[in-house]
Amino acid sequence: MACLYGSVTLLSLLVVFLIQVASCTDNNFIDSVPDTVRWVVSEFGECSVACGGGIRVRTVVCGNSTQKHVGKHEKKVAETLCPQPAPHVTHSCNTHKCSAHWNSEKWSECSVTCGIGTQTREVSCQSTTSQGRRYKVVHDECGGLAPESSRKCLLTDCPFSDKAELHSILSENYTLIQLHRTKKIKVNVGGQVNLLPGQTIVVKCPVKHYSKKLIYWSKGYRLVPFMGRVKSTVGGLHISRGDPKTDAGTYTCTAGELTASIVVTFIEKGDPSTQIYQKLIQKFNRQHPKHNKKNKNSLHKSNDILAMDTNVNSEELSQQRDQSHNSSQPLMYVTSDWSTCSATCGTMGHRKRKVTCSHISPKYVKIVQDAECHRVGLNKPTTIEECSADSECAEWHTGPWSKCLPTCGSSGQSNRFLTCAWRSTGQPAGSACDPKNKPVTSKPCKTRPCPLECNDSSRYCSLASLLKLCRFHHFKRQCCLTCQTMSNSTS
Repeated sequence: MACLYGSVTLLSLLVVFLIQVASCTDNNFIDSVPDTVRWVVSEFGECSVACGGGIRVRTVVCGNSTQKHVGKHEKKVAETLCPQPAPHVTHSCNTHKCSAHWNSEKWSECSVTCGIGTQTREVSCQSTTSQGRRYKVVHDECGGLAPESSRKCLLTDCPFSDKAELHSILSENYTLIQLHRTKKIKVNVGGQVNLLPGQTIVVKCPVKHYSKKLIYWSKGYRLVPFMGRVKSTVGGLHISRGDPKTDAGTYTCTAGELTASIVVTFIEKGDPSTQIYQKLIQKFNRQHPKHNKKNKNSLHKSNDILAMDTNVNSEELSQQRDQSHNSSQPLMYVTSDWSTCSATCGTMGHRKRKVTCSHISPKYVKIVQDAECHRVGLNKPTTIEECSADSECAEWHTGPWSKCLPTCGSSGQSNRFLTCAWRSTGQPAGSACDPKNKPVTSKPCKTRPCPLECNDSSRYCSLASLLKLCRFHHFKRQCCLTCQTMSNSTS
């Protein structure tokens, strides 16, 4: 019984000890475990912009936790307690450049209150910064065709007036060839211009009894977008620094139901079509050095005519100058070189050349209708004339035909000598004769059959001669040589 009581007492003491241990505060237990200080970071968030350079943000704090609860119940402490340097809070993203796009403003009001007018709007190629600010860039960065910057509009038909005068477009028929670059070239619609790359041109569409504000321009089947280098100038077309890739083509101005066009093409400096005019200017400068030196500046400023027809004499040239003196732009007939004469040796033929009525200045050549030269009294040079071949004409000479050789047989051939000589002197001309007209030097000819071989086939042929047996065919054949000898001796 005493032992049992002693065991119970020992067990009770053990339970009491365990209860006391369990009743210890949590702080006393945690304080016995060393602390852990570290940076606690979150995942990066979404990028602030889609392009142009943005940032991604995350949370970074310095936390304190026990080894027993690592990763749980972190307590924020001073950042100086964590390892340095601190992790980055931000990170750059989407640094690529934003793609450009077309931006169109609102359409303006119709230019007229009745009838056909035009509406315009600003069209630009824009990109965006990382702050969302838009800015303009060159048109090449935007893909595809630019939106239209002008279009026709019709609010209502204009009331009809019997007193209204018919309008008309004053177009010209001409060809302009640029020789040297100038600040600006002004022309009227209706012709064709051949420009040097980079040249600025202003095309006017003069219309009588019609508002210039109602005139619009098109290229092909599309309205010309008036933006950048291409602008509208009170009914006209203004192209700055012409680009062969984008500005070449046919432009049409429309005034009501009337239209007129101009063809714009580009040539390189020194193009073969300009050589004849360059030579004319150089020739004039050589022949008139004083005139050229005296008027060097004024000629280039006023684009006076410098050239002349290389095929007119001094008297004709003086006449042309006098007759065109009162004109603001004197006119000249310009002739090309003669073509090759169509005549052959011993015949008459024709040759042709091109003759144009032209304004020639140091900067450009303007080819106009012959009527303008005729109006100032200029006589047009001939464009076609009769011609003959050169006097030193080579021709073939043949000798007589030879006898037919061989003299007998199945066929023969006759030959003759052939020489090439100058017609005027008869001296040999070598290879100057036309090989296409070369006469033949040989031809076939007929010959008589050759006789059979004539011999004596019998030893008694001497008797045939004495007995005069050669008149018989049998003896004549066997004693051919004897009979032939006898026949020749008697004849």
